[in-house]
Amino acid sequence: MVRRNKDTRSWFDFACDYVDMKWPHTSPGQRKSTADSLIAITNALWTSQAGQPDQRVVNRALRTAYSSTARDSDHPAEIQRALRWISRHTRQTGELAKPDLLRALLAALDRNQSGERAAPDTVRLRRTTLRNALDYAVEKKLLDKNPMSEVKVKRQTTTLKQVDQRAVVNPTQARALLRAIRARNPRLEAFFGLLYYAPRKPPTSARETWCLPPMDGANSTSAKRPPRLAKRGPTPGPGVRHATSSTETTEPAASFPAHQN
Repeated sequence: MVRRNKDTRSWFDFACDYVDMKWPHTSPGQRKSTADSLIAITNALWTSQAGQPDQRVVNRALRTAYSSTARDSDHPAEIQRALRWISRHTRQTGELAKPDLLRALLAALDRNQSGERAAPDTVRLRRTTLRNALDYAVEKKLLDKNPMSEVKVKRQTTTLKQVDQRAVVNPTQARALLRAIRARNPRLEAFFGLLYYAPRKPPTSARETWCLPPMDGANSTSAKRPPRLAKRGPTPGPGVRHATSSTETTEPAASFPAHQN
């Protein structure tokens, strides 16, 4: 694999060194997560896309490069060509001190290669990897300071569009809700507290079901529940047959699921 002179310190060369620094101290899962993030970062730092190989080949080449054990192995010709192209077309690490470039990079990390918005946890992981890598760049004297501390970007937010009526709030949320209820009407605190704390644990057998509050004038509404098993009696002895009936399964009593810590 082609690695450029140490003095130029392209992002690609620096990212390989960053991987080597972290490699002995991280688990296989952490190594994969770091590689995933570095691939996304590198794909946003091309100096030019002229002559770029197929994106899938580029991604495979980057995953190879961001593995301390796989980098110096023998690779197919297309991977070798992609690695040569990558080493010549990534920006220098020092350029990330420019606020406009860094802001554009952070915006690119909010999206997947398909153009769709990335999951919040994915964006957080990518930004954390970038911040840690830039801290290492400061340590290696490639940057005077970490520029991420000076660039303000809008945080990604998510909106809950549908409530899952089979789920309940967690204990921290419940306490916050009860405090809000107490502030508005103290007499209702006990009522809603019982709704949350009194029910039994979530159904653990096929005989229990989920029950929802009345809706649209109906007496009750049952949500999707785990498959019910036929009621079974004692194991029959030799030569004994049990008659089957369409009423073998009975509708169980409803129960409200409670949150498990």
